[in-house]
Amino acid sequence: MANGRYNRFKDLYDIVGDKLDFVYVDVWGNGQSGDNNAWQTHQLAKELNDLGWRAAFEWGFAGEYDSTFQHWAADLTYGGYSLKGINSDIVRFIRNHQKDSWVGNYPKYGGAAVNPLLGGYDMIDFEGWQGRNDWDGFIKNIFKTNLPTKFIQHYKVYEWKNGNPVNMSDNGQSYKWTPEMEIKLRNEKENGKYDELIITRKSNDVNNPLYKQRKMTLNGKVVFDEGKYLIPWTQNGVEKLYHFNPKAGKSTWEVLDGWSGKVYVYELTDLGKTNEK
Repeated sequence: MANGRYNRFKDLYDIVGDKLDFVYVDVWGNGQSGDNNAWQTHQLAKELNDLGWRAAFEWGFAGEYDSTFQHWAADLTYGGYSLKGINSDIVRFIRNHQKDSWVGNYPKYGGAAVNPLLGGYDMIDFEGWQGRNDWDGFIKNIFKTNLPTKFIQHYKVYEWKNGNPVNMSDNGQSYKWTPEMEIKLRNEKENGKYDELIITRKSNDVNNPLYKQRKMTLNGKVVFDEGKYLIPWTQNGVEKLYHFNPKAGKSTWEVLDGWSGKVYVYELTDLGKTNEK
């Protein structure tokens, strides 16, 4: 069936070893071939997983179970509103922390794309795809959209509350949509303790600008509000706080427990950390 495909992957592994993290499978799953069904997709992904590689796919719904990234889901301006990823509250409840496969924040698409509380990866790049070459825009998008999305993925969803249905009209359709209003998440810590992240939508009225705003609290303290944030980030034993304010200017925050002592503040530049205070 695979005509020696696994052996060819193994030949590649023998060359690159663990220097390769994932394999992106282009075109697969777009329905243009009869051998792209679910079982075949599982087999392809298993061959990659058995070599320690993650599988990623192009089509927004390709490899739902196996893929950790879908190009058409994350590339929000590409492909149209009907191809923007896995639109399932149940699947996202279970696996939001594992994948970039979801409908992101792109209000013109309507429905789940209007201020999703869990965010969504936004694939803005600078290397020429679709003519995109804005380096500054790429950096801004990392801090505006992708860093908060990845922060949320440090936690697992355990409670999801929907609101009342709203009337939406977009892309030539009129329909009712039920928005998520509050999502609670936890991480896993020692001794049965955990941190709790709560994300809320500010209004259930789709005509109110607050419908497109969300607020996050971590252990009862605000870490994100109206796009500005002071987000904690711990990786490899190093603790950081990231601050971003799309409107610039000053903002006031109540720091999290453990951050009330001496801290260092840096300006991030393309040459690294500067202006230490």
